[in-house]
Amino acid sequence: MNLYVFDVDGTLTPHRLPATPEFVDFFLEWSSDRQFYLSTGSDFEKTKEQLPEEIINSAKGTFCCMGNELYVPGNPEPVYSHEFVPTPDLVAVLRKHLKESPFPLRTGNHIERRPGMINFSVVGRNATTEQREIYFEHDKIAQERKNLVNFLSGIFSDFDFVVGGRISIDIYPQGRDKSQSIRWIAENEPDASIIYIGDRLFPGGNDYAVVGEFERLGAGNYHNVDNWRETMEILKDSDLVKNKDAL
Repeated sequence: MNLYVFDVDGTLTPHRLPATPEFVDFFLEWSSDRQFYLSTGSDFEKTKEQLPEEIINSAKGTFCCMGNELYVPGNPEPVYSHEFVPTPDLVAVLRKHLKESPFPLRTGNHIERRPGMINFSVVGRNATTEQREIYFEHDKIAQERKNLVNFLSGIFSDFDFVVGGRISIDIYPQGRDKSQSIRWIAENEPDASIIYIGDRLFPGGNDYAVVGEFERLGAGNYHNVDNWRETMEILKDSDLVKNKDAL
């Protein structure tokens, strides 16, 4: 049995925007005879802002905050939830970078605590879609997030740092990443052939831990996409298990 796992932002939806009506109609029809989970770095409330209730309730479960929470349909409380309190020295380094970053715009909510992780953004989580795109274009040239991830990784060995979305980095204790979702599914659905689709399945991306977990399991397929349209095209191909990224 094929069991699909989807990243949300940038994979099923435009970045930090609701899924398009075109995609929602397609996905609801596609998923009517298939089983799937959602796996996102966002919290559950943000996920509900991007995906309609019909899709969320059709999923077998939604892994939020890098797999640090799991919600299942019919239960408003998470099946499990991990907590993470960042150390004062980590917060101090992030605040120093926020003060010294050459990018001039600040919108607020720069260090956001989520279950099991924190999200750091120079431009801030309160940025508009236009402001997010301005920062993303800056980051493509300056590589600010990638350089910050490398810098922080050299200082704090107990934490993992990855680039997430278009404006931020995700920070969490080592191993508290999206590999948790794959591990949980493999343990609870041992007969499933897991197929993961995300937009950051490359070193330094917040989906990349999935690749390592598939290698550990010796099974699994994954597909990197650039946007929801690519996801839709991939899903039109029913023979995903023969993809070149299969393990």
